[in-house]
Amino acid sequence: MHKIERLLQTLAPKGVEFRKLGEVCEIIRGKRVTKKEILDKGKYPVVSGGIGFMGYLNEYNREENTITIAQYGTAGFVNWQNQKFWANDVCFSVIPKETLINRYLYYVLTNMQNYLYSISNRSAIPYSISSNNIMQITIPIPPLEIQQEIVKILDAFTELNTELNTELNTELKARKKQYEYYQNMLLDFDDIDSNHKDAKEKLAQKTYPKRLKTLLQTLAPKGVEFRKLG
Repeated sequence: MHKIERLLQTLAPKGVEFRKLGEVCEIIRGKRVTKKEILDKGKYPVVSGGIGFMGYLNEYNREENTITIAQYGTAGFVNWQNQKFWANDVCFSVIPKETLINRYLYYVLTNMQNYLYSISNRSAIPYSISSNNIMQITIPIPPLEIQQEIVKILDAFTELNTELNTELNTELKARKKQYEYYQNMLLDFDDIDSNHKDAKEKLAQKTYPKRLKTLLQTLAPKGVEFRKLG
């Protein structure tokens, strides 16, 4: 039996309580900043209605480890801010009360990401979601010890996933360089243009793969012909 199952039987033998988000959290809207105030470089990122940062400021209005939900643009998008930041006026901050661990709530909300998109107004331009709709969401609230165990497990998987993605990206970059190297080498016949007198000698010096070099020396011993496309 998994540890969470044992904890549920011990701490929640009658089942897990479900509450509306508005009963256990505060939904706080950010404060507007103008484009003129936004910096390309600054101490604190500005979180707005998009997935990435809007820019930077040298002051902040939210602490690190805060859950945000975009109000406009990518309305309903849930994110975790691991540093102090400025919440713009189209960004909601979700502040849980004592019955909820912040990180647990983040995992619950990201698991409901598609539902949050579905309750946003997708007919408006830009898309939008109201704080009232967010507050009506019903979420499970197991005992704090169970929340802690869930966070421990999901954080470990998140870290592993990040490591795997980093390794995969590194491998893909290496493969791309390798592909570009061979593409350039295999399609570069400039040195062995049949119009050049020393094409045969140049071909002998080329570092082509063995089979390709043999074919060229057999089928085009005097070099490769170049012709106009037209």
